Amino acid sequence: MRKSTDFSKTAIRIVLSLVLFFIFLIIPVSAESGEIVVFGDDGRDQCSDAPVGIGFTDISAGVFHSLALNSDGSVFAWGDDDWKQCSDTPVGIGFTDVSAGFFHSLALSSNGSVFAWGDDGNGQCSDAPVGIGFRDVSAGGFHSLALSSDGSVFAWGDDGNGQCSDAPVGIGFTNVSAGYYHSLALSSDGSVFAWGDDSWGQCSDAPVGNGFTAVSAGSGHSLALSSDGSVFAWGDDGNGQCSDAPVGIGFRDISAGGFHSLALSSDGSVFAWGDDGNGQCSGVPDGTDFVRVSAGEALSLVIREIEATPKPMPEPVPEFPKIAVPLMVIAGIFGVSLIARQKE
Repeated sequence: MRKSTDFSKTAIRIVLSLVLFFIFLIIPVSAESGEIVVFGDDGRDQCSDAPVGIGFTDISAGVFHSLALNSDGSVFAWGDDDWKQCSDTPVGIGFTDVSAGFFHSLALSSNGSVFAWGDDGNGQCSDAPVGIGFRDVSAGGFHSLALSSDGSVFAWGDDGNGQCSDAPVGIGFTNVSAGYYHSLALSSDGSVFAWGDDSWGQCSDAPVGNGFTAVSAGSGHSLALSSDGSVFAWGDDGNGQCSDAPVGIGFRDISAGGFHSLALSSDGSVFAWGDDGNGQCSGVPDGTDFVRVSAGEALSLVIREIEATPKPMPEPVPEFPKIAVPLMVIAGIFGVSLIARQKE
């Protein structure tokens, strides 16, 4: 009886294996991955040293260095390394978020631990919160922000303008963004909170109301994205980084840089406005296949979506379906008959 049972189990495994083989061989495998496109200031090789290849899922442009996240969760860093904001990058996979500040960097591991490296003159690295469960990080000028699993805002580093001590208290926040000397947070109802330096109204002029879905803090200006995809910009407008914001709905990503800004439209095209002294706006690539944007001090990063080549079919694949179906039927009948015999 034991031998019959084992033999029946073997038959079932054979049938399942044939089915899985048919599925994986016949159905094309499709995937999406992204390549990094960089334009603007290259004085510290922050453009020319950008990693080449596909599979990048996130990007963050700082002042003179940048970060990127690969699909396996590994972190790439390039550009200025005077404070080891690149060379001290954590090694390994499974990271889920990256953010480049002035001269320091942040990364979030798969278990929600915060990693910080680079310039630590104001404790923007060594004072990073300890523990797991964090779900968002943002590196600013000389301070940093993190969002805990319950939506609490953590802020550490330079507090010369209250960009840390004035952080909102409570839970349920969904997004944080650290600017040069001010900070932004988004509450669960979509309300925008702003605190820190307000020299250009980058805090006090924040839009009132709820329904916002994203925020981004730049040098002296701020951006917010409404639920219909409209871009709101306020604060320093010396280079048109606010007044020249694109009009319309359907935008799905925003990023405020030094003195320019970027936005991604619903069709995947990139909009750039503000200071263009290094081509960080005019260098926008053509196309509608972009998925992420990040504005730095005087450079811009975007991720272009690349469709993976369909899985090649081994020979003689064209005739395989004709053979596979009857084989699967025969194997199925054989397996069922063995099971029935075992039950008898």
